[in-house]
Amino acid sequence: PRLHAEYHLQMLPFLEELLEKKLSDALGAKVSFDRVKLSPLSGKVEVLNLAATAPSSDSPFLKVPRIEAKIGIARALKQEISIQSLRIERPYVRLPIALPKKAPAPKNEPGSPALKPWQFQADDVLAIDGTIEFQSVAYHAIAERVNLLLKRDANDIVLTLLSDSVRRINPDVTVGELKLNGRIATPDFSRLLTSSISLDGTIDPHARFSATTASLMSKTIDARMTANLDSQLFSRLVPIALPAIAGLIHLDIDGTFSPERVVLRRGEISTQNATMKLDS
Repeated sequence: PRLHAEYHLQMLPFLEELLEKKLSDALGAKVSFDRVKLSPLSGKVEVLNLAATAPSSDSPFLKVPRIEAKIGIARALKQEISIQSLRIERPYVRLPIALPKKAPAPKNEPGSPALKPWQFQADDVLAIDGTIEFQSVAYHAIAERVNLLLKRDANDIVLTLLSDSVRRINPDVTVGELKLNGRIATPDFSRLLTSSISLDGTIDPHARFSATTASLMSKTIDARMTANLDSQLFSRLVPIALPAIAGLIHLDIDGTFSPERVVLRRGEISTQNATMKLDS
């Protein structure tokens, strides 16, 4: 036990510095955390209170109270990170992420050895009880109690996401349960933020949609959505001025969406008695 404790104390500062550098380089952001706990015999690492902040921002776009990973200790001693399993607890993500389109090349101190690449050997990543928040000038929405599974296959990373509650803020209105399935166009977990994504999903019981985006860092989404909404719920969710309408509204929208602009290829709102075409 004494040798184990001495090994732990000697290795921990080195591992904290290595993790901070590698995570910052991988995300193209400033990464910090409060503490790292290491169990050398099992290779289990706990990272507590991680925060990632974009270069152009003062507030983190990612906060994680606890991350548990299993790494290869022998490789860590060679300044390599080999992740064999990864579990992320209670993450908070704020969208859109204001990162540069291309992360800067890793910087090394003069005379220090070059940083070695990640080795991500885990076949899946699990994130539990998370929160995803989107905020632009015109719209503020949040998904809570989010569980996410990312699983690698031959060519892509398969995404499955469930959220107990999706709601708009100001005006405050709860929409329903979110279910997402999708693919990220890379088998490499280190390229999650920069790879294109395709999604299909539902917001139960109101809407079904599909979407594609160039990356998580992109502010532009191509999306198609069909929905059936009560008129009062519709008026609180959609920032479109409509004449007084009662009853069920059917929405059919296909277009390109960004915080600055909406370009519609198809936009239609219909009720039992009338149909309205929307212009971008």
